[in-house]
Amino acid sequence: MNIIKEKLKSNKGFTIQDLIFALMIIMIFVGVIGSIFVSIYSVKADTQVDSMATIYAIKMLEYMDKINYEKVSEENKSKLISEMQRKFDIPSSYKISLDVTKYRTSLGNDDYVRIIKLKMDYTFKDKARQLVFDTIKVKEL
Repeated sequence: MNIIKEKLKSNKGFTIQDLIFALMIIMIFVGVIGSIFVSIYSVKADTQVDSMATIYAIKMLEYMDKINYEKVSEENKSKLISEMQRKFDIPSSYKISLDVTKYRTSLGNDDYVRIIKLKMDYTFKDKARQLVFDTIKVKEL
């Protein structure tokens, strides 16, 4: 029993080696946790930019579905794009292009269906990205 009491009394504190070892372990955990937070933030920002572009594209496609058939044409596409950018407050960093083509069948040359291709180009983290949506516009009779 006396031997244990003497050993406990002789251990008076930490050595430099103990402190350096503890600091190294703490630094490793801080580095790992920091890198996890940075990667989580990066994925979150990436997802938010993509979702905003998708929301803008869906709003534009729904708007084109509501407007008159004659207004959605290849001749009016620049006017239609600028109108939608103003209406939905789309930032200038999103480059929008619109292709409107007539659906052609072998039966005739009637213009009752148009194919709309909406493209949104934007950059995030120095990477160019593009969203492409295809839909149709049917003339109401």
